[in-house]
Amino acid sequence: MSGVAIGYAPGEGGEPASTFDGLETAPIVLPGDKGTHYRLIARTLGSIREGSILLFHGLEVSKVVEKTFKGEAGFELDVFIFQPYDSLIKSQTRFWRSSPLRFSLNGGGLNASLAPFSTFLSGGIGLDPPAETEGAQSPADSQFSLYPSREAARAGLSGPSVPYDFIFDGTAGTLDEDSGVTLLGFQIGEVEKARLIFDDKTGKPRTRVTALLYPAHLDLPVTATASTQALRSATDAKLHKLLRLGYRARLEQSPPLVGNLSIALVQVNGAAPEDLVYQGANPRIPSVTGDAGIEEVASQANQVLSKINRIPIERIGEDLREVASRMRSLVASPKMEEGVAHLNSILGELDQTLAQVQPQIGPLLTKLNEAASQLADTATAARQLLGGEAGGQGEGLADAIGQLTQAARSVQALADYLSRHPEALIRGKRAP
Repeated sequence: MSGVAIGYAPGEGGEPASTFDGLETAPIVLPGDKGTHYRLIARTLGSIREGSILLFHGLEVSKVVEKTFKGEAGFELDVFIFQPYDSLIKSQTRFWRSSPLRFSLNGGGLNASLAPFSTFLSGGIGLDPPAETEGAQSPADSQFSLYPSREAARAGLSGPSVPYDFIFDGTAGTLDEDSGVTLLGFQIGEVEKARLIFDDKTGKPRTRVTALLYPAHLDLPVTATASTQALRSATDAKLHKLLRLGYRARLEQSPPLVGNLSIALVQVNGAAPEDLVYQGANPRIPSVTGDAGIEEVASQANQVLSKINRIPIERIGEDLREVASRMRSLVASPKMEEGVAHLNSILGELDQTLAQVQPQIGPLLTKLNEAASQLADTATAARQLLGGEAGGQGEGLADAIGQLTQAARSVQALADYLSRHPEALIRGKRAP
């Protein structure tokens, strides 16, 4: 992206010189940088390498100086924390591999976060100091665990661990070291490895998973002098009580269908008491099939479909067709056409009578009485055509018939009032 350049950093001490041996790559920590070296232990590194940066709230505070392969234990990273940020490093500080682009699903919806661009090129490590501000800074070269994710770091899985096996009949090939083992939502362990096996009798493919459980997160006292056998016995006893209470291992996804796969110890209703299975190198925790998240989604879908099935769609369709048929009969009926035509004629004559400057009360009353009678006849004819059942079939149609009846009554009331008070045509209606 740019041309070749030569960089240099001033040194401290020594004699003046004019000849130097250039380095193939720039040193990660320059001679004048001040800070403290610490060591991180990780089983896998991902994209972490020499030059990877450490971030605190998005700010670069450190770099990976060197990585060393430690055999089955994984890798050791030498990190240099610049001053004054090295004061954040205390015994409870946690480190994790930081993803450049991170998505998460929770109750608030889909969230996304983007790390600094430099992490795309060289990888990144996040650090989180303890909540307590007091406490001395850890001495130089202190060791810390490098967790695979921020969630694992917050869970604080540390200290001695005890391995256990699981066997699942369902799809479990996506379980990896980032997958956790949970109890009531608390992470108590993490998956170490998963592999495909076959049942010796049936030949059915299955998944064997080995996970590390942390006694300290099972509310067990862990001391620096506790032996491996003592930790195994205490953890076995704790799991034995859970199995007697009906707890089993089960694969879960959170959120359902789209979340990461993990192992959860859940209480199964009606489960008979069981115990650890001592076959192979590690004790095996009994498991059950099914995913609680998927089962919950399927159950909700079945409930919705059940409600839809209970809707009498076919009956509603038949009723609508019957109403449409009756509406067609009503509109096409000669009685209705004749009644509407006659009503229009009477109303027209009534308009002409009212438009006269000095209307005669006799003809006006006659026209009003005829209009009221015709309106009532029209409403009656509509009821007869509907067979008396329209009220339950269509509210709009029933309202129309009611309005016709009310109109007939109103016209009749007007005719009656004018017959008693003809002077109202000139003076208007008397006040109550």
